[in-house]
Amino acid sequence: MSASNQNREQLSNLSQVTRRPTAAIDADAALPRFSRVLGDIALEVPEDCDASVIFKCVGHTHSGGDIYAFWLVVGRYGEATMTVSYHGTDGDIRCDLPSGGVAMSSAALQPQLAVFLATNQLIEGEPPILVP
Repeated sequence: MSASNQNREQLSNLSQVTRRPTAAIDADAALPRFSRVLGDIALEVPEDCDASVIFKCVGHTHSGGDIYAFWLVVGRYGEATMTVSYHGTDGDIRCDLPSGGVAMSSAALQPQLAVFLATNQLIEGEPPILVP
């Protein structure tokens, strides 16, 4: 059999490959998980997440809104992860980012941070600003 005939046969065999749909990601499972940091913690990324982030309130706007910054980021790659000791202060927020979820950016996380703070009655008035 010539090389070109072998290539045609291989290509025709590809059409017979059964493709299975990828598992759908549960929308709620892909949402960032926020919590307050109350004291000293060992920040380690949960197994179902790619990263854990500490947001720290670093200032206030002229109208009294809070300004938060990415203060500490710990990542995971498969089984490889890192644990960091962190001395939390009042107002620090932890965010765990599930695999396949939203991007780790101010634009993606600011609205979700605002919802968390409002739901837990941690802000009054305008939503927080999240700076990189």
